[in-house]
Amino acid sequence: MKKIAITGATGFIGQRLVKELSRRGHALTALTRSSAGATFPPEVTVKSCDLYSLKQIEQAVEGCDVAIYLVHSMLPTASLDQGSFADFDYILADNFARACASANVKQIVYLGGIIPSGEHLSAHLASRQEVENILNSYPTPVKVLRAPMILGDGGSSFQIMTKLVRRLPTMLCPTWTQSKSEPVAVNDVIEAIALCCEAETPASKTYDIVGPHSFSYMELMKLAAQEMGLKRRFIAIPYIPVELSRLWVTLITGAPYELVQPLTQSLTSDMLSDPDRRFPFPEGYVRRPIADVIQESMRLEKRTVPRAFQKMQLRRKTVRSIQRLPLPRGWSAQDVAEYYMEWLPKYFRVFISVNRKGDTVEFLLLRLKRMPLLILKFSPERSTKNRPLFYVIGGLLGSRGEKGRLEFRASYDQTFVLAAIHSFEPKLPWVVYRLTQAVAHQHVMHAFGRALRTRS
Repeated sequence: MKKIAITGATGFIGQRLVKELSRRGHALTALTRSSAGATFPPEVTVKSCDLYSLKQIEQAVEGCDVAIYLVHSMLPTASLDQGSFADFDYILADNFARACASANVKQIVYLGGIIPSGEHLSAHLASRQEVENILNSYPTPVKVLRAPMILGDGGSSFQIMTKLVRRLPTMLCPTWTQSKSEPVAVNDVIEAIALCCEAETPASKTYDIVGPHSFSYMELMKLAAQEMGLKRRFIAIPYIPVELSRLWVTLITGAPYELVQPLTQSLTSDMLSDPDRRFPFPEGYVRRPIADVIQESMRLEKRTVPRAFQKMQLRRKTVRSIQRLPLPRGWSAQDVAEYYMEWLPKYFRVFISVNRKGDTVEFLLLRLKRMPLLILKFSPERSTKNRPLFYVIGGLLGSRGEKGRLEFRASYDQTFVLAAIHSFEPKLPWVVYRLTQAVAHQHVMHAFGRALRTRS
């Protein structure tokens, strides 16, 4: 028996994995932002965990042998997200790897995507590869499992495909629907993850988990139409722009645009496995044929909306803002934070000054020195040279909640720094904030990035 922590435990993969590992007798901790609508076996420990909080993750994985990472940040996590999904993914993966190293977790298992070799990667696939690199940059051994489209009842990919087939008697199929991949059954993915968790000797390794045959997306839709007993026409048209494809898939299926975008990006080229890297299933294990998976999924198809399709419900208006900035050679993230405090009053000249008292930093309008715009408190106990952390504790524009924080985080290869604001609840009315403070923050960070480039 092993002690295993699972992130994304309420998702398509996570819920199945919790049940399977529990059935095999492991002691499980299911980590989730919200357990609403999810059911777990009574013996499973469920912990609410914000993966953007390094402290919460450290506490959640303490004492675990294995930590499973099933998280992708394609969907919003706040009322206002400023930044790219790749930067959100970076923070999440880095937090997870740091926490596992701090808690002496023996192994990380990460489920990512197939990375085609020798080709220019889409933003989505480049981010998946970056996450692999982040996890491998820490001392904890990592098993990377790369999977193509995962098919099964309740999965977002399956839902998107079946809705397209049901709702469109004739489909004009752009080029990306003709690229080849090796879709895999969800049960095969669950088995592979379980086997990695149960390995006697943890060691870093990368595997491709794929189905027994390759298909184009158009061929998969034809299989689905056959199983539904529907007559559908599929017409290959090479001249439909990818952006237009994303739009009509979103409109027809109701899937979030943020979810459809990586799907279409990933299929702009063939997504085939490396024969030398295929996962070594035990002798006698038979991978599910995709035709059988589609048939069974149709029979068991749920009427509930997949979690990935659901809009996040927030009680409060919160902000997450992450900007990727250049890191001057030889600088640490702490150096960047110090430079920011010096640079800001120079940039605004006669409008803003910075007052520092020990670990407290006040941003003041020159004519209102007794009423700071923003007050930050440096947290030495939660900071390192390459990740200084400040809490937002007051000011006219400060956060209403107690969790607002600012950090500067250097990348694992020391080539850039992420300036990130988390869990910020504006004091200004929401509409006013969106039109003023939010816009000003992005403008300031872009200007600060230009200033950092001059220091390189």
